[in-house]
Amino acid sequence: MRSIAFTKEDLLGLHGSLTRFISFIAVLFAALPARADDSLVRRFETEAPQSWQEYLDRVSQLQFNVSARIDVVSGDVALSNYTAEYLQRGASARSVLRSEDGKVVVAAVNPRYYFRLSRASERAAWQIDDFGPSSSGNEESSYIRNSVRKNAADAIRAMTPDRGPLLSELMHEGTFTVKRATLESGSEENLVRVEFSYMPTPENLTKRILRSGWVLLDADNHWIIRRFEYLLEWPDGTKGKETGEYVYADEPVNGVPVPHRILRHTEAHESGTGQPVEYDIHYTFDSWREEEVPEREFTLAAFGLPEPGLGSDRGRPIWYWLILGSAAFFLLAILLYRRARAT
Repeated sequence: MRSIAFTKEDLLGLHGSLTRFISFIAVLFAALPARADDSLVRRFETEAPQSWQEYLDRVSQLQFNVSARIDVVSGDVALSNYTAEYLQRGASARSVLRSEDGKVVVAAVNPRYYFRLSRASERAAWQIDDFGPSSSGNEESSYIRNSVRKNAADAIRAMTPDRGPLLSELMHEGTFTVKRATLESGSEENLVRVEFSYMPTPENLTKRILRSGWVLLDADNHWIIRRFEYLLEWPDGTKGKETGEYVYADEPVNGVPVPHRILRHTEAHESGTGQPVEYDIHYTFDSWREEEVPEREFTLAAFGLPEPGLGSDRGRPIWYWLILGSAAFFLLAILLYRRARAT
């Protein structure tokens, strides 16, 4: 049998070739997407809704301020910069928005009634735009209350341009489907990338523009959003894409992480004309605080307006009782006069 002898140069060449081959395989596998894990999907579907509910319960006790800056890159986008203050207390909620042109818009609800106010400037008189009883079946009062709550819950929100529903709400619709979940590679944190598809029900088709996308969630921290990319479709057929990133405050408030900045970028091409539309929105949460807000702050009186009477005799003004009493005495006098004449 013939023996094969390797020289030193042959061994060095073989070692170099083997090293390059191993490096090529390592790079190839590193470039492949993370492997989908069915157990991650089940974990997301099981843990996330419960964690989000706990998050909602805690942020609904917080007060906060936020400012928004809109940078229009292209297209005719009717947006403006504004600052806002949000207050919450049990069933009461209030938002005060101030735009860069000086206009102020207020929406508030308390256990008795809801109202909307506006004025052209800080010195102008208030105009009552809407008002009504705060009954359990009143959609407007529920909308105001939920709007404040959802703005506080931006860290778990599906941030669509129409200020759409929370992910926790979408997950309960049969039209929301988790396609796969993967662990984010190259990160020391337990970040899970969830890919999904969504088709609104017929009654929501003109209200919701989210169609599909992915969201990167922190599985060890209330499943809060870190980044996202959503594909969108408007009722007129316009299609677009939105990407976003969340930066959280250094310290949690009331035991939960709160966003410090939210960056959103939207780009689309209008249906028919093909005109590009592109803009950025930067949200900065200036303060989060645990504070007991007096119930009066959710009333018309907080804005220097008289309190109404709704469904309660105690709320009726004094002139109401004076007129009612006068009418009663007048009727009694007529009755006594007629009786006297009859005798």
